[in-house]
Amino acid sequence: MEMRFLDAQQLDDLNVNWYPKEFVPWYIEPNGAGVAAVTHSKDRTRTAKFVYYADGIPRLIVEDTQSNIEDDWLSDALKQITSVVAFDGRFPSEVLRASLHKGMLILELTLRDIDGAKIKISKWPGGTVDGPRYMWGPFSFTVPTENAEITIGIAARNPV
Repeated sequence: MEMRFLDAQQLDDLNVNWYPKEFVPWYIEPNGAGVAAVTHSKDRTRTAKFVYYADGIPRLIVEDTQSNIEDDWLSDALKQITSVVAFDGRFPSEVLRASLHKGMLILELTLRDIDGAKIKISKWPGGTVDGPRYMWGPFSFTVPTENAEITIGIAARNPV
């Protein structure tokens, strides 16, 4: 009997290496009258959507169903955010709206000049906030670069 060793790619493909919070490649999903570019974590607790409205400004919406933060904590944290860092850029704190809905944390980032091409080439394809270190976790995410350019491009041409 011969023992077979799996390489790193095979371990990932067979879900032996399991990274539950890692996002899957972007895909297209109907959204209202248009489409959204969507990705979700492997454990399906986080979803990220790139949508465009009639104003043409991209919005990234990140939903976390496993958030354990409370309204008071969120309210205090939002007051302390000095800026948002996303896709190698720095934005004023006003680009971030955050809310809780039935225990789900919803982040909405209005990101002018960010598109799939910029996400694809960014050194860090994600976002976080500047402010006290204790609050970074709920506001931090990394999205995939795979399919970003094409799917977000399609979403831009098909606003919701």
